[in-house]
Amino acid sequence: MGLSVYDPRFVSTAGWWSEAPPIHPDEWRGKLAVGYVRFMVWLLKRVPSSDLRSPDFDWNRARRVFARIEGVAAKFPRDVVRGVSVASPVPGEWFGASRSRISNVGARTLLYVHGGSYVFERNSLHDTLAAYVARDSEARLLALDYRLAPEHPFPAGLEDVVANYCHLVEQGTPPSQIALVGDSAGGGLALAALLAMRERGIAMPAAFVALSPWADLTFSGGSVIYNAHKDPFMSDVEFVTVCAEMYLQGTPASHPLASPALADLHGLPPTLVHVGSTDLLLDDSRRIVSAIRETGGRARLDIWRNMPHVWQRLAAYIPEASGSLASIGQFLRAAIPDIDRRAA
Repeated sequence: MGLSVYDPRFVSTAGWWSEAPPIHPDEWRGKLAVGYVRFMVWLLKRVPSSDLRSPDFDWNRARRVFARIEGVAAKFPRDVVRGVSVASPVPGEWFGASRSRISNVGARTLLYVHGGSYVFERNSLHDTLAAYVARDSEARLLALDYRLAPEHPFPAGLEDVVANYCHLVEQGTPPSQIALVGDSAGGGLALAALLAMRERGIAMPAAFVALSPWADLTFSGGSVIYNAHKDPFMSDVEFVTVCAEMYLQGTPASHPLASPALADLHGLPPTLVHVGSTDLLLDDSRRIVSAIRETGGRARLDIWRNMPHVWQRLAAYIPEASGSLASIGQFLRAAIPDIDRRAA
């Protein structure tokens, strides 16, 4: 029998630095989900018909194939509604508990930046994750379709995040009612956007949540080596290196807005980072949280044992995913408590 999304055994209450309990998928659904991930990665490695660095490489075809493969595991929650964003400067889609909540500018608002190695578009598995985050945080969530590399290299994506954040504020949602949420490359883009906003004097949002963020394009973290063959989601170092090159296109990987984990992280909002112990990018998360705390900021790192890269996308199948999302929802509800419930 599956565990409730609010099962206390899976919700971290250990303060601002914790390690989740060593509970592993023991149901057939969990084992099947992890096995599917490994098969998906094996299959994706056989998709390209030419060198990814070649100007003739068909990125649109690769994106379609990637979306179809990931879509098999998507299981959208029935109690979440969605609606296209028509007024935003950047295309996107709204998710929330009701259409009235989605349209309420006074409600708790999340700006979600999806992952995809800076080159892949938002797909149905990202939408599933976004829907769960919106539901568990009792918020409306806008998932951005920011510009992708290699067609739109650095800094196009992070500028899209900044532009849409400013648009939300201009439309009447105060920064105190907004949080940024990003997974993988989206976590890196969201963090870079926060740094850009800080330098431009733009008011910070109330909170920031990163799920397995990719925020060091220099690959200087030791986990790139010792977790290289442990993570089924993020196991091809050569592939992600090429994706980083497609995003950077001549910009030094050490640029603070390209690798924000290496930047000065003072002045950021309260931050929660969830990462798996077997994640290739585990050290990105450690560096982000350490850097924020060293400057006097509040940041919490939850390391989930034996969990792969952005395992929260499998919330319909494994309890560790729903538990992580419940903890994230708890954090966001505490960070933005004054939600207008008249639109519920």
